[in-house]
Amino acid sequence: MGSMLKKIKKNIKTDYVTFICPKCKTKEDIPFDVVDMLDKCDGGDPKYPPRFDCLVCNGKMQPVY
Repeated sequence: MGSMLKKIKKNIKTDYVTFICPKCKTKEDIPFDVVDMLDKCDGGDPKYPPRFDCLVCNGKMQPVY
C-alpha cells in the first residue's frame, strides 16, 4: 500500500475515502478497497494516491486529508 494511502487510512473513520474536485468542489466518497486496489495496480509513484475524473467538470479529484 502506498505511503500516502496509509496516512489517509489512519485519518478516516469509515470504509470510504472522500475525494474533492479542486475546480468545482464536488465531493465523492470512494470505497477504500477500490482506492487501495487502484493504488496497487498503478505503476506510478506510490507516494501519490490515485486521482479520479470529476463527473461534473473536467477536473481531477483529490483525496481530502
